[in-house]
Amino acid sequence: MGYFGGAFVFTDEPAWQKLNKFDSSINFCGYKHTERNLWLLDYWVRGKHAYPFIGAYEESVLEALPEDDTAKNFSTIRTALRSHIDDVAYGAAWHKFAVAIAVELQIRTFFFAGDDECYDFACQINADGSTKTIACRFDPFHVKFANNRWAITPRQYADEETDFDDQLLAQLGSIPNTQVNQPVSMDAPEFYENASQEWPDDAGAPDKMLGIGTWDPYLNVERDYAVVWERLKTG
Repeated sequence: MGYFGGAFVFTDEPAWQKLNKFDSSINFCGYKHTERNLWLLDYWVRGKHAYPFIGAYEESVLEALPEDDTAKNFSTIRTALRSHIDDVAYGAAWHKFAVAIAVELQIRTFFFAGDDECYDFACQINADGSTKTIACRFDPFHVKFANNRWAITPRQYADEETDFDDQLLAQLGSIPNTQVNQPVSMDAPEFYENASQEWPDDAGAPDKMLGIGTWDPYLNVERDYAVVWERLKTG
């Protein structure tokens, strides 16, 4: 699981102190871009944090957060795919955490997490806590939520031969507000694909702002951002 990282992105200034309401096991660190209205939020639970944005895992404390209707449908899709995908069925806790952050801060919230193997997740949450988009890759499927509908696209990679189970596709198509697309052919998964494609339009270019979509993510944090708020657990 190389190059793993994840972050919250805001284009409105967060009222950081509101995050103190979250479980005390969660460490937070808020950043402000030195030249534009762009804020980042890092979080982690486990151990020491040597570098920014590398500890944004789906922890059990996040899984206990409330689940809205969108999250329930996401869970249904993940459950259906679980035995047919190459890696883990992830994303539920990240989505619920993003919703909770947006509700608490009352601002538009973008979250992404990814690596060069298993994970590629992004979601945009409106200030009222409703979900604008979710996009994630459960190889060999891509799952997208937008305009209150789900779209599931099977992917046929150039170096693999995949037979998509008709029963599974029918099961997915029977989920309310869900469309199953025809399989698409592509060379290989893109690194941080969903983070790049779902990145907020008013947050600048993801490669310039945080190195997302390049093989050098997060390397410009120390140069371009300043820490403006922290909440670190003690002991």
